[in-house]
Amino acid sequence: MGTQNAFKPAPAWYRGQRWEELSLGARLNLAFQAAREELPTHLPSKELWENREFYAQTLDVLCGHFATPVLDEVLDVGGGHGLISLLWLAHGTAQRATIVDHYEPHSHRLLLAKFLSVVDFEPPTYLHQRLEDVTLLRLPERSAILGVHCCGRLTDAVIDLALQMRRPFAVLPCCHGAKERDKEFLAMLKAIAHRKGISFFDAYDFLRLGRAWAAGWKVYFTSISPTVSPRNNVLIGLPPKDMAERGAEGKTVDKGTRSGRP
Repeated sequence: MGTQNAFKPAPAWYRGQRWEELSLGARLNLAFQAAREELPTHLPSKELWENREFYAQTLDVLCGHFATPVLDEVLDVGGGHGLISLLWLAHGTAQRATIVDHYEPHSHRLLLAKFLSVVDFEPPTYLHQRLEDVTLLRLPERSAILGVHCCGRLTDAVIDLALQMRRPFAVLPCCHGAKERDKEFLAMLKAIAHRKGISFFDAYDFLRLGRAWAAGWKVYFTSISPTVSPRNNVLIGLPPKDMAERGAEGKTVDKGTRSGRP
């Protein structure tokens, strides 16, 4: 699936042999490891594995929704190092990507450089803003809104934005935040989940999907391997086709502003 981006000869950082025999996935794995070696701070390998598994779990559903092998754009909320955007772009399954995060770690530029030494693609736009501060955001119809381990209520904000813009979403939730007015209800939910012997996090994530389902969306609940991350639920929501075609633009981002994680 996806378009075939142009592979490049073995980069200077590659110390092995038979580069031309390696798959794209193997080359990107090595690019990630090469970036890790140059970083002054530790970048856990699990960052790559959880993003790779999330990409694999969501690719066919999101592209299948539009019956296309390539999305026009992915919006990566709270993207940090931007790995999920880089995977979509490097594999040729998204033409463009926008990362919204108020803090851009040094790892992003280094990972981008290493991935670009493997395969050609258009670099993502990085908006250095909190999601709530973004005032303009237009996404083409064949787009998706993504969130990988967004902290606190940011996962909920991703779903809110998707419902508002009528664009598919896929999230890998992390911790669960709550507004003050929600705390009593969540305490009750936690107590019920405990009595029933089920995970509070699973119960909370089902509630999240329920909001999209109640709005007429098709929803999916799947997971990545728990050996990669204990917070491994994957939530996907797809709007009705006629809703996407009506195409509310919703919020908009001035993409000239080189300026996301709440």
